[in-house]
Amino acid sequence: MNFTTSLRDSYAGAPLPLHLITPLDFRSIEALPASHRWPDPPGPDQSEQPVPLVSLGSPQAAKILNHACREWGVFQLTGHDISLGLLEDVVCHARRLFELPLAVKTRALRSASGGTGYGMARMSRFFDKFMWHEGFTIMDCCSLGQDARALWPQDYIPFCDTIQKYQNKMKKLCQLITQLILDSLGLSPTDFVEWSNPGTASTALQLNYYPPCPDPAHAMGLAPHTDTLSFTVLHQDRCAGGLEILKGGTGWVPAAPLARGALVVILGDLVHILSNGAYASVVHRARVPETGDRISVAYFYGPSMDLEITPVAVEGEEQRFRSVTVKDYVKLKEKYFNDALSQLAAS
Repeated sequence: MNFTTSLRDSYAGAPLPLHLITPLDFRSIEALPASHRWPDPPGPDQSEQPVPLVSLGSPQAAKILNHACREWGVFQLTGHDISLGLLEDVVCHARRLFELPLAVKTRALRSASGGTGYGMARMSRFFDKFMWHEGFTIMDCCSLGQDARALWPQDYIPFCDTIQKYQNKMKKLCQLITQLILDSLGLSPTDFVEWSNPGTASTALQLNYYPPCPDPAHAMGLAPHTDTLSFTVLHQDRCAGGLEILKGGTGWVPAAPLARGALVVILGDLVHILSNGAYASVVHRARVPETGDRISVAYFYGPSMDLEITPVAVEGEEQRFRSVTVKDYVKLKEKYFNDALSQLAAS
């Protein structure tokens, strides 16, 4: 059973009403509506500690990654082979998509029980206020082609080609990241081969757009949350930042790219479970830019939906979580959202 089918099955059990799928026509908004006005959220801490930087190929990569995962739950990545040209092409095509009129974008509107296409963040149902955000989710070639043809009936191929090339590159990169994470935990990749098997990997690509906002101080791009799968690889356009992580003992810390082309790797719940909580999935949010707009590209990566995740505890340490298959954890996340991990607490 693959990730796409299982995820759609989990969504089918909790279909969303149309008002939780269709974003506002942000271009027509002159004042922030009450539905999107959040209480004054605490701003980021002016910490001088930058998010740790890991360079692939460095002999210190596993050591730095271990520190980053234990203390931060996030790190920035350089030394990868994703070219600046490809990163810029993906952003360009995302901008082309989000600049379409709303009536055109809704031709690819996500279905009530679906996970692909255009729409609001599915987590919107867990909050009292709406987010200043619109997204486009891709999980397989079939949905990509269908949605792209709906948006550009005569000119969809360049979008599909660029997205497919990006996904192929990302999948290979995520195999390397997975092996680094396993190595830093002292686990043998040969014993955990299913964690980085490209043939059974669970993946999704999310294009995010944060439009210009009339009152960005009282709007929220994406509300605080943790990610479900192993980790997320995020590309942020224009080094503009907007991503903030919640660091214990510090507060909200900005995670703007430290270098052009640097990617941000955000640990998710599955690595949290596997590491028995040693590598915590990090709570993060996206703020609305003070001026202009912002695009980010998130690639979600995890093992097979049928794989059972069992925490690996060090000697003398109690197991904090019960074992769970990936597909069952996805369903828990859909039901309990940020409280999903607590549902697995070992008795």
